[in-house]
Amino acid sequence: MTTKTTTMQKQAIQQKVAFLKNNYVSFRQFFNVMTTDGNYLRAKRNVQFIGDSVQIELNDTSIKRHVMGGNAVAIFAPIASKFVSFGVASEKDAKTVLNGLHLFGISDKQILVSFSGHGYHIDLFFAGTGNEKFVRIEELEKFYFILLHLTNMDATEVDFRPNAIQAVKLPFGMNHHTGKKCYIAEHETFTEIADECAFETEKVSVEWLMAGMNAYASLLSDNQDEIEEVLSVGREKGTYRPQKAKELKQEEIEEVLQLGHFAKPAYLSDVIYSTVVYLKDAGYAQEHTVERVQDVVSATLFDYKGLILDTKVNTDAAHERVAKVAKLAYERDYHLKKPSYANVNKADILMAMNVKKADVRNTLFALILYSKTHAMNETGVFELSYSFLSSQYGLNPNRSQMLKKLKELEDLGYIEIVERNKFSKETDIDAKTGNTFYKKEMNRYRLNFEVNREAGIRLDELSADTNTFVQLASQLVEKETVKKVVSASQWKTSFSKAYK
Repeated sequence: MTTKTTTMQKQAIQQKVAFLKNNYVSFRQFFNVMTTDGNYLRAKRNVQFIGDSVQIELNDTSIKRHVMGGNAVAIFAPIASKFVSFGVASEKDAKTVLNGLHLFGISDKQILVSFSGHGYHIDLFFAGTGNEKFVRIEELEKFYFILLHLTNMDATEVDFRPNAIQAVKLPFGMNHHTGKKCYIAEHETFTEIADECAFETEKVSVEWLMAGMNAYASLLSDNQDEIEEVLSVGREKGTYRPQKAKELKQEEIEEVLQLGHFAKPAYLSDVIYSTVVYLKDAGYAQEHTVERVQDVVSATLFDYKGLILDTKVNTDAAHERVAKVAKLAYERDYHLKKPSYANVNKADILMAMNVKKADVRNTLFALILYSKTHAMNETGVFELSYSFLSSQYGLNPNRSQMLKKLKELEDLGYIEIVERNKFSKETDIDAKTGNTFYKKEMNRYRLNFEVNREAGIRLDELSADTNTFVQLASQLVEKETVKKVVSASQWKTSFSKAYK
């Protein structure tokens, strides 16, 4: 009985190795591994006679170890790939991506969903003969942009892999950072199903995919700047993608910094993200923030390791994570959701209500709220990123849609887009080409009206979504006034219930 079981296990391993080779692996010159102690690094071997280490090529033995729970393998595709993978952090985002693929015309039978140990991978495999089963990375980047358009998501919510600088971890292995198995997931409930279900995934014809993308030719040609901006988010991440961290409360962050170590059980990513962004918002220089948070991590690992909920972690890897999170936080101007509030009055509501389109109105209302909680310079000009505007005020995060609404507000005379797509004097290196490029600065705006500072209703949870706006309007503006200002359809669908 023992021999039979062992034979069956060997056959199962061989099947998985063959599946990964046939459907994923196309580039073997270098690859990344997540070691069993939780480190994520480029696979190398020591060469004694030169006293150094060199990169190693991916071989079947490494894939077999991956399947058996050893060092997990993550692969690249610098030029072309026979699959594409979209990575998300939550079941909700996974469902949104699946819906977007369905809208494009891809069926569930052609989609493989797997749990990555902290999020989900949504993979498509391509059909063809010889080189015709490969799709060039620049074409897959366009497909990625089309998917973002169909889902109203942005590059911070869904990853595109593989490419020259971002590897994708193969399924069937272990995430040694979280200690969780990377299993095949059911599409509706995202619960674990048999690994063998992956073998039934149907492939997407390359010819069909390219024909489908041609239907979006005008979208792609009209949004070249937006495509480059979206893709730059992924390129800046390199091979590192921070997990979506849960923000700690302000008093919890301050307690950690005061003690110099974790105050209670928590995940490392949550504490690192929260303390880094808190110190950044407090005006600390990047190097001082890194040093202080690394001290917190070191003290916790040394004396309070039991408070770290991660299953496997070491000091060097944790310090590296602090530095990378800080780099992203300072470069992209991350902010914590501050417990700030705004006093909203009748004048604010009427100013925004004069804009007839609800989504454009909500955008103007968000700018009014922003002006009440953030200082402007003496000319009324302020810097604001799309990501901050959407995350803080509950607006659609799609960048191209956000820009269209801001331009519409400018055309209506409510705001002025003072500067957009301006390049700073700071340079960086493109990880894909090695070329030096200038970084983009945040866009700058000015309101063309004076915001009313009179007292009103205190809004503790800053939001500019339709529900919040309607509820505030019902408390501040008379029913008859609202009916005169908004359209009949808006009154019926949005406002009438609030005035009953």
